[in-house]
Amino acid sequence: MQACTQCPEKDRARKRRALDRERLWRARKETWEENLALRRQLADVHHQLRNLKENYTEELSFWRRRALELQLELTAVSPAGAKSNGDALLMSASQEDSQRQAKQVAKQLEEIESKTAFTKASKEEAEARLAQSELLSEQLKDQASQQAVELLTREGLGPAETFARSLGEVEAPTLRWAQHQIEMRWRQLVPS
Repeated sequence: MQACTQCPEKDRARKRRALDRERLWRARKETWEENLALRRQLADVHHQLRNLKENYTEELSFWRRRALELQLELTAVSPAGAKSNGDALLMSASQEDSQRQAKQVAKQLEEIESKTAFTKASKEEAEARLAQSELLSEQLKDQASQQAVELLTREGLGPAETFARSLGEVEAPTLRWAQHQIEMRWRQLVPS
């Protein structure tokens, strides 16, 4: 009679284990999907940051070249530059044009300097976003580790019980590897 009463208990225990495996599988799947989505977001942020850095360096070099060109124009247009070239007679006739050009060049130079400052501010902002994304990456790693620990230790089971319960889900090559590792560790601990 005991065999008959144990059969329904074994069936219930088997069903409970199957349900536990199902729940564990679903929890793992949700965790993997969440981690995958977060990793994709992080990759997108890194990609955007890389593009911002490239744009920053290109824009900065452009504005530096332009500033140098304008400074050269400004020195070429200035009265001292005209006198040094021996054009003193032409200077009195075109002095107004030279002053107007000098003002225009100075204005363009100011615009370039303000754009350079804006570009530098954009770079600093991008660097701050990079630091934040690196922090997010570390948090994701910590979260993944914590989730793994929670999956392995839920229901109040210790490491040995969790390992024993998961044996049914592990493939044969993995089991052979684990057995080999245990045997090697045992040989290290127990001197011959």
